[in-house]
Amino acid sequence: MKRICIIIGILTSLYIVRGQVGIDPRDYKFGEIPTTTEAEDQQFKDYQSATLKDCHLLYYNITKTEIELWELYHFAHKIYTQEGLEKFNSITYRNTDIKSFKNFGARIIRNNEVIKEYNLSHLTKVVNEEEDEDETTASYELKFTDLAIGDIIEYFRIGIRPRINESETYFLQEYVPCKNIDYTIVLPDQFKPHLQLYNADYPVLDTIISDKGLRYTTIHIPSLPVIPNEPLAHPSKYLARVEYILAYNYGSGSQRVNTTKGFVNGFYESSKLNDSDLIKVVKKHIIKRLKLNKKDPLEQKLRTIETMLKNELYGINGITQLRIYRYVLDHFKINYEVVLTTNKTKKTFDKNFNGTNFNEEVLLYFPEIDQYIAPEYYALRLGLTPAVLIGNEGLFLKKAKIGKTELFTYYYSTISVPKKERTKDNIVLSLDFSSDLKTLYGKIKREMSGYMVSFLQTNYDFFEVEDKEQLVDELMTLSSDGSLISDEKFTNTSPQDVGVNPFIGEGSISNSSWVKMEGDDIIILVGEMIGKQSKIESEKPRVLPVERNYLSSYKRSISIKLPQGYKVDDIDQYQVEVYDNDDPKKAKAVFTAHFKVENDVLKVESIEYYDQLYHDVEAFPLIARVVNSAAEFNELKVRLVKK
Repeated sequence: MKRICIIIGILTSLYIVRGQVGIDPRDYKFGEIPTTTEAEDQQFKDYQSATLKDCHLLYYNITKTEIELWELYHFAHKIYTQEGLEKFNSITYRNTDIKSFKNFGARIIRNNEVIKEYNLSHLTKVVNEEEDEDETTASYELKFTDLAIGDIIEYFRIGIRPRINESETYFLQEYVPCKNIDYTIVLPDQFKPHLQLYNADYPVLDTIISDKGLRYTTIHIPSLPVIPNEPLAHPSKYLARVEYILAYNYGSGSQRVNTTKGFVNGFYESSKLNDSDLIKVVKKHIIKRLKLNKKDPLEQKLRTIETMLKNELYGINGITQLRIYRYVLDHFKINYEVVLTTNKTKKTFDKNFNGTNFNEEVLLYFPEIDQYIAPEYYALRLGLTPAVLIGNEGLFLKKAKIGKTELFTYYYSTISVPKKERTKDNIVLSLDFSSDLKTLYGKIKREMSGYMVSFLQTNYDFFEVEDKEQLVDELMTLSSDGSLISDEKFTNTSPQDVGVNPFIGEGSISNSSWVKMEGDDIIILVGEMIGKQSKIESEKPRVLPVERNYLSSYKRSISIKLPQGYKVDDIDQYQVEVYDNDDPKKAKAVFTAHFKVENDVLKVESIEYYDQLYHDVEAFPLIARVVNSAAEFNELKVRLVKK
């Protein structure tokens, strides 16, 4: 019986897939009404909505005179909550050339019956003065009226893309239940694409319809589990997606096209600055102004070059920036490698994919010092690789010369991760009691570095007065409404300080909410002095591995002069030590807080750090325990009693 069910399931799947074979977007209509079972409704009811159909089709229409890329999107969503109702009360197409739309249809389904239908004429132009639109594009929307929870919205759009794509990434799901998912590419049968499915295990079917001379390459997925949006994770990279690239043109031969090797062979020249007019500009306005001493350390030379180029090239497209960087580095005979990779929060770099789909981000690597420059990231500098790239693998391109021919050779490696000491947040508080014992006052100094403040340091000079006042509130008050800050000053506030000098805020502080009286006892809210900490809530079992954006460390040094005649009540009860490992020396996540009294001064030192980007899902409870111990410390109160 089990074998029969399996065979029926396979045949059903193949039947559904064959339903995609033969689709022609030039003559497309709605099919059967999408439905859900009672069991599915029970399963989906806690989500805003569920996707009942997700169909994406690319149709390369090749005639004797032109090539057009027709595209079909067909969705159906069932609404389960008020939030879902608000999300789907309209459909909007932004920056769209309405002339590229060849067909559009929408309908509302209630109790398995169509109650309203719409077509292309129902799309209305949105007037938005702030939107950057050219003469040919605008935004269009369709607003639904009288939509109710339980309704199904189904709509499709067929249009012609303005550019012919030979590769793309397409995500097959969102963070809701999904079923009936189809991805199809239609090509003349002399062409063959390579499709690779990630985060799901379903076959890619290749079908040729001989009488039409067309090849249909299709993936059908009956349903997908929901990927939870969990903390300390990058859920997008676990969504099912397709990577597509045009792989063969049998009309020109049987050799594979659009390969990694082919790309590398051509990239040396395509990323080289060959524009004679632009070369003159670079020589005159950049190279001539760069004052580099041959005896300066490599890191100093690179910081000088990067500072100028980040200012001069801001807003210029990425490939032009890379060409200019390469030209300048070559001029000064600085050894470098070009690194191509992808945003790790969206997808993990796959070195086994033979194509260019993962070559989305560009870095310059300097092997002598094991550091990177990210030309397109203005707020980051040498030594601070974009957090979305660190720890990911990449394609490393190394300059070589064969005879008189210059070219790139390539290898794969992992982009190094800056140490936790590069991104730190240290606070020093020195406090004393007012004469009436109702207020703590003193000095505060906060030093922050790395990823936490790179944006502040690169943009501080552009801040308005209101922005700087907000900065005081966010960084110096320690998230306490009772904190009053005066005589504040900030240092190391320029782009040249990024990754070199910590951003420092200093000032005088007073706070009456940190002190409470209980009879003759004084209660000090020491836990609030480390700043507000976030707690990880986990009502359901963890699904995704733990992934941090970057390594970091935090230190709080608090000194409070005890009022005369008072002492700390049982200081040992306040000590905290939490690790993610039974052996503290091997711990990668730590929160500790140590208390002592010296010369009538209560001294508190808390240390928190995270020294590993990735942890298996099984390690989540240990990491959460460290994070939550810091949050729970916010509630800690120290009791002073009379001697």
